[in-house]
Amino acid sequence: MNNWLSIICLASVAFCCQAETKLSSTIKEVTVYNDRAAVTRHAQIQLSAGEYELVFENLPNALDNQSLQLDIKATKAVIIQDININHHYLVSNANERLRVVEQEIKVLQEKLAQVDDQETLLVNQKNFIDQAQKSTVGEDSRANRPSLEQVQQIMDFSSVSLAKLSEETRQLSTEKEQLQKQLQVLKDNQTLLFDETQSQVKDVTVKVNVPKTEMVKVNLTYVTYGASWTPIYDARFSSKEQKLSLNYLANVAQQTGEDWQGVKLTLSTAKPSLSGTVPELKPWTVAQYNERVLGSPRDSRMQYKAARADMSSKKPRPAFTPKASISTSLTNTAFTIAEPTTLLSSSDEQKVVIYSLDNLQADLVYQTVPRLKEVALLQATTKNNSDYPLLAGVLNIFMDGRFISRGTLGITMPNDTLKVGLGVDEGVKVTFKQLKRFTEKTGFTNSGERITYDYLLTVQNNKNKPIALAIADHIPVSQNEKIKVKLLSPNTIQADKEGKISWNITLKPMEKQEIPIKFTVDYPVNTQVIGL
Repeated sequence: MNNWLSIICLASVAFCCQAETKLSSTIKEVTVYNDRAAVTRHAQIQLSAGEYELVFENLPNALDNQSLQLDIKATKAVIIQDININHHYLVSNANERLRVVEQEIKVLQEKLAQVDDQETLLVNQKNFIDQAQKSTVGEDSRANRPSLEQVQQIMDFSSVSLAKLSEETRQLSTEKEQLQKQLQVLKDNQTLLFDETQSQVKDVTVKVNVPKTEMVKVNLTYVTYGASWTPIYDARFSSKEQKLSLNYLANVAQQTGEDWQGVKLTLSTAKPSLSGTVPELKPWTVAQYNERVLGSPRDSRMQYKAARADMSSKKPRPAFTPKASISTSLTNTAFTIAEPTTLLSSSDEQKVVIYSLDNLQADLVYQTVPRLKEVALLQATTKNNSDYPLLAGVLNIFMDGRFISRGTLGITMPNDTLKVGLGVDEGVKVTFKQLKRFTEKTGFTNSGERITYDYLLTVQNNKNKPIALAIADHIPVSQNEKIKVKLLSPNTIQADKEGKISWNITLKPMEKQEIPIKFTVDYPVNTQVIGL
């Protein structure tokens, strides 16, 4: 008897030592990368001495199991014995909401059935009237033909009845369309709720040994997919003050399945999906074409492609006015938003403000590439006088409070030149046309041919102030030493290796300038030249 009592007591002690304790945790910090997020949950609990299984419930199913990091703070060292991850379906109030929606769907379906019945009745009534009209004027010698007055009465009755039936039919059609729209909305909600009832979540169970009774603080950090961020900018230019302001924003996509309420949000430029290991060069071998031997180039390429495909298949798949503090390491930059931020798990992108650059003095210059587009584009040039690197992103452009266009902003580091396109200015007229193109023989023996291209660029400043205009064009680039390209006009500039030419002019108020652009292409007779 005493032995059995001892066994029971030991079993009770063991059960107490392995008590499962569900933690009430809150998300305190989130770092968002370009394709994932690192989430830190905080919990604290009063524990007596002994062993416990601390459970973080209902974490995202997209949680990376290999990313778990645990930090436990107590006056005495708490021993972490084990960490387990379990999957299960989320039990929520979606089932009750689903039942309500399904009941509403049944009600609407019954209403639609009633409308269908009424439509059928109206069709029968219309068919009856049509038949009555036909029988009135039909050829039937055995029937007593109605008098002309009776025919008129029947026709009047039919006209009134048909008009009424048509009106009722239109009303039923409108009612049916509205019911069908309501039904579609409910069915969409039904699908969402059904998916919610079927959603999987994870529980993280931490087995710990607590040496003495005290308040234990537990921080759990994990990486989850379904989150990303991209930079976006609002550039606002004042033509009166000739100053530029730039709002540095972030579009954050957050579909992790859990809401971030009042968190410390950090946006990082690091790319965890890219390996930091230097790739290894494989041997580059050559062999006879179509030679099929073990280790041939084709086999090597096939093995390489298969390896790349295998590597890509193992990569995790992404789903999707406070000033931020900035921290920069050797390889990335992180922006920590100053105030607590709330981002709900949603299919919509949400904006947060990183920084604002205000009252930047800007220089204005007009630019034109007339061969491609006969317009003058205004560009504001200033300097990034902040400590914030501006990443490449979408740029929304406003002038004097009005939205004018959307463009892109290239990477601009601190103290680098910041260029913002302000759109087309109709006050500067640009035209570009080809005057002539002709071919002629060259050399004493007519052994060569020359093609001459002659264009005319016309620019006109219709403003009451002078403007600076940057012009860009190009001429052909020869890839054969026998083919010679020569720029004749403008004769004060030279083309670069890519054939690009550019120069600047100043236009006085209301001034018009005509600029010839002329070049020649020389090559031997009977040489086929492509690209002209």
